[in-house]
Amino acid sequence: MAILPETPLTAFLDRAELGVNSYHHQAIKALAPRPCGDGSQ
Repeated sequence: MAILPETPLTAFLDRAELGVNSYHHQAIKALAPRPCGDGSQ
């Protein structure tokens, strides 16, 4: 997962990428048209 640079999450983790451990059935069923939470792309 890519994290936007210069966000509180990037500063806290001290990195811009994370590995994730999930299966496709655990994903969100429908995304908002243009989601962008703090620290995400």
